[in-house]
Amino acid sequence: MDITPAKMKIGDKLMLGKYGVNNDSPQPIVWLKASPDLNFITKNVIDYLCFDAKERSSDDGYYRVGGNNKYALSNIHSFLNSDIESWYHKTHETDALPTPNFTVEGYKNHYGFLYHFEDYEIDSMMFDTITVDEENVCSLIRLPLSSEIIGVNKFPLFARHGVRPKGTEDMVQHRALGFNYNSYVDFWALIAAGTRNGYYTGTISRMGEVDSLAPSNPCGIRPVCKLKSDIPLEMDESGVYHIKPYTIQQNICTSDELLNFLGIAQF
Repeated sequence: MDITPAKMKIGDKLMLGKYGVNNDSPQPIVWLKASPDLNFITKNVIDYLCFDAKERSSDDGYYRVGGNNKYALSNIHSFLNSDIESWYHKTHETDALPTPNFTVEGYKNHYGFLYHFEDYEIDSMMFDTITVDEENVCSLIRLPLSSEIIGVNKFPLFARHGVRPKGTEDMVQHRALGFNYNSYVDFWALIAAGTRNGYYTGTISRMGEVDSLAPSNPCGIRPVCKLKSDIPLEMDESGVYHIKPYTIQQNICTSDELLNFLGIAQF
C-alpha cells in the first residue's frame, strides 16, 4: 500500500527541501507532521532573521525604527515564498530591504527560501490561507500562528511534543548568536488577534511562552507548510519519509506569478 501524507502519524518526520544559512551550503530540512489536516512544521529553527526591515521613508515613526508588523507586507513572507535568487520585491511604497546592522541579521542577498527545493517538492504543497489581524494571507510557506503552538487550538503535535525547538546544526554553526546545540531558540509566531501593542509581532520565547518583538529584531524562523494528501512517499532506513520524485504535469508557477497570486503588489 502506498504511503501518503494523509497516512502519516502525528509527529512523523518528513525530509522536504533544502535550506542553508549560507546560500551554497544547503542542508536537508526535517519537518514534523503537526495536524491531521496535513500541516507540517520544521523540527528545528532553521535561521534567525528579522521579520521586516526598518522603513526609513515611512511617515509612521515606529515603522521607521521598528519595521512593519503587517505579515502580508513583510520581508519574511516574501522571502519564504520565493524560489529565485533575488527574492525581494517591494510590497508597498515604503518597503525596504532587510540589510544587516549591529543587532539584526540581514538576508537581502540570500536566495529565496524555496530556491533549493525540487520542482516536485514545491508542487507537493498546497496554498493555505490564514487570518492575521483580520486580514487573510495566502501562501505556500508561512510562519505559524501562536495559537497553533500554545492553547486549546494548538497543533495536535504539541500535545505530545514540547513547543521549544532547538536550532539546526547549520543555524548554530553559522549564526554568531550565542546559541549552542542544546539551546532552545525563540521563533516568530503570528498572533491572529493582535499583539501586545499594535506595532509588535508575536513570538514563542525560549521559555515556551507567547511573547512579542519589534519586527526589525531578529528571531527564529520555523516555517509551516501544508501538503497534498495523495503525494507518494517512501521511508528510509531511519524511519524518515521522503517524497518520491514525480513528473509534474504542468509547469509550476514562476516567482512573479506566485507573488501575483498571493496578492503582493510589486513597486
